[in-house]
Amino acid sequence: MTTITITSGKGGTGKTTMAANLALSLKKLGKRVLVVDGDLNMANLTLLFDLQNSPITLEDALNGEAKIRDVIYSSYDIDVVPATIELREYDLSTLREQISKLREMYDFIVIDSAAGADETTLAAIKASDDVILVLEPTKASLADAIKMKRISERDGKRVLGFVMNKIRDRKYELGEKDASIALDLPLLVSIPFSENIAETFSFRQRAPLLVRMPRSREASYFKKLAEKISGEKFEEKKENFLQRFLKRLFKF
Repeated sequence: MTTITITSGKGGTGKTTMAANLALSLKKLGKRVLVVDGDLNMANLTLLFDLQNSPITLEDALNGEAKIRDVIYSSYDIDVVPATIELREYDLSTLREQISKLREMYDFIVIDSAAGADETTLAAIKASDDVILVLEPTKASLADAIKMKRISERDGKRVLGFVMNKIRDRKYELGEKDASIALDLPLLVSIPFSENIAETFSFRQRAPLLVRMPRSREASYFKKLAEKISGEKFEEKKENFLQRFLKRLFKF
């Protein structure tokens, strides 16, 4: 069983999208998967899985007011531990203990952390076995990622690698090779900027990409990440002529 925290040194890199779609991809590989909203400041993962009205949340378990197993909800056919969207007090020191109570139930637990090195991020890292960094192709994002790598390794966590997200192929962008050298980490997957992904949190389209467009080109990036994490491959399904024609016609 492996617990993986998805984190970044700054907000807006796409870590919540990464955590949600990685978890869904691992589930599609037949794994037992739980995704946890560890960003107790913003709870964006909770919104993405439409669990903002959950009667009990992670904070209740952290404060000893509920059992962690009672905070597990099903959304889009995957288990989710939501956080509250309200402001409230919580005891972060118990997060690692609470997560450990679920280890026997799952093959993978994916934690979406807050951005930066605040106390909620540090608690999510401490509660995990491994860490994946998400960054954009900028020097500022790289500098922040280097800090998060050092923090993770200081806590004895294995940093599996990094995801380069929102690539637009501009001349001024940071190259993947340069980022890999600076971080001394492998590139797990690179993801071009996509309007389909950008619409993830829009009112009309709010749902993980793997739910909205499971066979899209963009979905393949998250599946590739899941393959690298799990060491298993998705079965390739042969498309007939009509499927290939429609795919070319509508570019999905």
